Amino acid sequence: MSAELSDDLERLFLPPSVLPLFGTTEWTGMTDSERVAYSRAYCAAMFATCAWLEFVIIHFLNRMSVRQNSVAVRRYLLIEAAEECRHASAFLECSEWLNPDFEGPPRWCRMLGAVLMATGTDTDAMAAAFVAEELLDEINRRTADGEGHSVTRMISRRHVEDEARHLAFARAFLRKAECSRLSRFRTSVRVAVNAYVIARAIEADPVARSRVRMGSEFAAMLSCNLRASQRFLAAAGYDGVLSRAAWT
Repeated sequence: MSAELSDDLERLFLPPSVLPLFGTTEWTGMTDSERVAYSRAYCAAMFATCAWLEFVIIHFLNRMSVRQNSVAVRRYLLIEAAEECRHASAFLECSEWLNPDFEGPPRWCRMLGAVLMATGTDTDAMAAAFVAEELLDEINRRTADGEGHSVTRMISRRHVEDEARHLAFARAFLRKAECSRLSRFRTSVRVAVNAYVIARAIEADPVARSRVRMGSEFAAMLSCNLRASQRFLAAAGYDGVLSRAAWT
C-alpha cells in the first residue's frame, strides 16, 4: 500500500466535502499545496479514528457470537467481525503511512469507548455501532465516489460494499431486540451520548479542530446524518426526553 500511496501526492487525499474546513474562510485562504497537506493530516486522523471504532465494534461482535445459540447468527457475527478486522487493518496501515505520529482519537473518547465495552449491553453496542457505521458509511461513500487519492478511494469503496450488510443487520437487530421499556430507555440515553462521542472523534482534526465552523459542509453532513440515525432509533423504540436532550 505504501508504494501506491507514494503516487499522486499532489492530489487531495479526501474529497473536499468530507474535510472539516471545506466551506470556511480558512479553506478559501489556503493554497493548493496547503490543502493537500491539510487533507493528508485529516485523512490520517480520520482513518485512525475509523480503526478505533472498528476495534470497539469487533469487541462486541465477538462477545455477541459467544452468547448466541443460533448457528446462523453466530456465523454471520464472525463473518462481520472478520470484515471489520480487514477494515481496521486497511485504515491503520493508511493512517500510519500518512502520519505515523498521530495517536488516534482524543483520550477522553477512548476512555468513554472503554466504558461502553466494559458496561454496555448487546443492544447498547449495536445501537452505538449503528450510529458509527452510518456516519462512516456516508464519509466513505463520498470518498469512494469523490476526487481523492486512488488508495483512499479504494479503501472506502471496500468499506462501503461491506457496510450495506452490516447496517441492515444492525437495523433488524435493534427492531427485534427483546428488552424491557426501561432497558430501551437506558439504551436511548447511552446511544445519544455515544453519538456525541463518535461525532467528536470523527471530527477530531489535528490541524484546525477549534476553527471548524458549524456552517461548513462537513458540519452539515454530520448533523443531517445524526438526525437520520436519531429518527430510526426513535421509530425502533429507543427514545425519551433525556435522549432527545442528549442528541441536541
